[in-house]
Amino acid sequence: MLSYYLESIIIGIYTFLVYLGLFWIENLYVRFFLLGFWKHSLSYFYLHDYFCESRSTTNTPQKYDHSYLVIESMLEGFYFMVLGLFIFTLLNIRKKQILLPFFIVFFMGMVTHILAEWFGIHQYFYETRCGNLAIPGTSPSLRGLPS
Repeated sequence: MLSYYLESIIIGIYTFLVYLGLFWIENLYVRFFLLGFWKHSLSYFYLHDYFCESRSTTNTPQKYDHSYLVIESMLEGFYFMVLGLFIFTLLNIRKKQILLPFFIVFFMGMVTHILAEWFGIHQYFYETRCGNLAIPGTSPSLRGLPS
């Protein structure tokens, strides 16, 4: 299993790349909402297998439940919208600043990934979204991993 901190850096880069694709959107509310929405949606399709299998203790085939994807993606969209607007307002980021927003988005993705582990969101996701692979209470967490 990847070091959780290395995994968080990769998620930060991934968030940066998604933001790069949305940078042309003028409205920050829409841009940050879509950042969270697409970050979650795309990672569900491209990283779901890695996430479930890296935390599994069995080789049982998985079954997928996509029914919560839109709701979860919208929640992450609202989270990124609130957090992004708060940080951009706090730091008084202007339209002419090009590089600073990308660094902030990278750190938002990285820190959000770590916080999701600390608060048990990843554990909940693992137990409810990984189908046959999930055995409740068996997923390793950041709190229990040696650094």
